[in-house]
Amino acid sequence: MSIADLVQSMLARGIDHDLIVQAVREAEAPKAKKPKQLHMLDDDPLRGSRLPASWIPSPADMRFAQEAGMPVERVWDECNQFRDYYRSCAAERALRRDWSATWRNWVRRALRMNPERAPERPYDSAI
Repeated sequence: MSIADLVQSMLARGIDHDLIVQAVREAEAPKAKKPKQLHMLDDDPLRGSRLPASWIPSPADMRFAQEAGMPVERVWDECNQFRDYYRSCAAERALRRDWSATWRNWVRRALRMNPERAPERPYDSAI
């Protein structure tokens, strides 16, 4: 899924235009920016960084969720829950080293915890 496809999907879902523009700019910006520091100990790259306020799933993250069996509408619902959860966490709980890996774990857990919202798999009907 390309950035243009994501933008179209976000617009169709009613996501604020300014949030979309900010997310696209961050996605296209050089990655040389150092993450915002919480306190002096954040100089350690192993500690991670906070989730950006404008975070949206990358095309690869969207593709992973859809290939795992999550419909696009649910992906956006989970995206909002994911962003709200990690933006509301304090201190250490808010820090992650790899936000894409964190998203993939969130998707797997969401499908496991709410199987009625997951699409039926062919082997489920044979039981």
